[in-house]
Amino acid sequence: EIRNCDWSSDVCSSDLLVDTAPYLQSHDVARLSTLVTDARARRMLEVLQLTLPGNPILYYGEELDVPDDAADTGQDYAQRGPMPWNDGYNGGFTDVVPWMTLDPSYAEGVNVEDASADPDSLLNLVRGLACLRPSLRDAEWDPVAVHHPGVYAFARTQAEGRVVVVANLGATPTGALDVDVHGAFRSLTEDAGVDAGDGLVVPGLEAYGYRIYAEELGWRCSVPGPL
Repeated sequence: EIRNCDWSSDVCSSDLLVDTAPYLQSHDVARLSTLVTDARARRMLEVLQLTLPGNPILYYGEELDVPDDAADTGQDYAQRGPMPWNDGYNGGFTDVVPWMTLDPSYAEGVNVEDASADPDSLLNLVRGLACLRPSLRDAEWDPVAVHHPGVYAFARTQAEGRVVVVANLGATPTGALDVDVHGAFRSLTEDAGVDAGDGLVVPGLEAYGYRIYAEELGWRCSVPGPL
C-alpha cells in the first residue's frame, strides 16, 4: 500500500498508513548493509521507518549495521547469526560454540558495546528515534510540500506539537530547501533553533541526508544527524 501511494496528494492518509508494519529486513532477506551499500542511505531509511506511521519491525542487528555472515551460506543462514554484544570471544554472546558463526566485523566495532560509545553510531540514531516513538504513536501524518523532486517531507502532529522530517532520497546533494510548514522549531539532529514564520528553510542536504525538527522546545530526544 505504501509503495503505491502518491506522496504528492492525499491518497496516502494517516488512516491508510497507521495499520502498516514497515520493516527493512528480516531473516528471509539479505541484511541491509549487504543490500544497500551506502551507509548514509541506510541511516536515512531507518529515519523514515521509525518516524512514519505504523508499527515498525526492527530486525535484530539492523541497529548495528550487522552484515550477512559470509561463513554461513544457504537460504536464510547468513542473516541469523548470534547478536554481537562486544568484541570479545564470540562477540560476548556465549562462551561455547554457537549454532552459527559470527561475521568477523564484531571484532572491528560492529557490536553493541562499541556502537554505544560512539554518539554518532547507527545504534544511537535508532535509540534517538525510539525516544520519539511514544510521541508519534497517535500523531497525525501529513505530507509537506517541498520544491525538490528528490526530497520527501512530512509532519507528524499531536497535542504537544509537530515533528517535521525532511529526507533527501537521492544520491545528489541539494541546495537550501523551502519547506511549506510554519512554526518555531528546534532541530533534533543539530543544535539549532528555527523560526519558520515564513516557512521552514532547511540547509542543503547531502546525499541521503535528513533533518528532524520539533515544534516545541520541550522535546528531550536528541537524534544523531547524517554521517
